[in-house]
Amino acid sequence: MSCFSKAVVRSDGYDPDVIHTVTFREPTVELITNSEEILALSFVQSFELDKALFGWKVCTRSYWYEIDDDQGREILAFHWHPNGSSSEDKPHLHISDGAARNLRSEIRDMHFPTPRISFEEFALMLIEDFGVIPDKEDSIPTLNENLARFNGKKTWG
Repeated sequence: MSCFSKAVVRSDGYDPDVIHTVTFREPTVELITNSEEILALSFVQSFELDKALFGWKVCTRSYWYEIDDDQGREILAFHWHPNGSSSEDKPHLHISDGAARNLRSEIRDMHFPTPRISFEEFALMLIEDFGVIPDKEDSIPTLNENLARFNGKKTWG
């Protein structure tokens, strides 16, 4: 599957008013931690280009950020897919079998409510909390700068 699957690319950019999807799912992206553990990152984000007051704005329509252990077991996943129903409409976190041995089934099946999160927040969590080693020395400042710009322009709370 292509990294930019389903995206309609034109010489002058993406089609507006069409939902596009960017994905790193198969194959996943391998990450290495300070303890030399290999983790797998999956990323799916749908977006739409909207004409904003001062030009074009990219609007996220759904996301799916997942981290798996080296055995392919999901550790945790942040989802937001508002076209579904019930608790799945709202942003939520899944904690899965890769997070712990003997994980209680109630935990595995729950949709823990979360605020919407950006990919930058997820990436910073992987670096700061999981000990993922960034590819570039300036990754943390770059992610923080992009997050600050994103937070300054986001239209949701």
